[in-house]
Amino acid sequence: MPMNESPDCSLNQLSTGWGLRQMLMARISGELSDDQFVQAIRGTCTKSEFVDAIAKQLDAEPHSTAGIMALITRLSQRGAIPSDLVRLRGEPVR
Repeated sequence: MPMNESPDCSLNQLSTGWGLRQMLMARISGELSDDQFVQAIRGTCTKSEFVDAIAKQLDAEPHSTAGIMALITRLSQRGAIPSDLVRLRGEPVR
């Protein structure tokens, strides 16, 4: 899928977690840019739903850990996600 297209996900799918995980997988695989990912999920899920999607992705595909942690760090540094999500990585809160 070209970078300027995004996977078809309705707001209902995103709020149930299935679509959120689909978007997360699309970002990790390079189908979406960071900006496209943030635009697709902004306002569609709670922090706990986001964390749950990350946990499910890590359980399903442990090899995606490095990519997910890098994504969380980049999005946190940009202010696109709450900085307290970085604590998922075990880093101290500054």
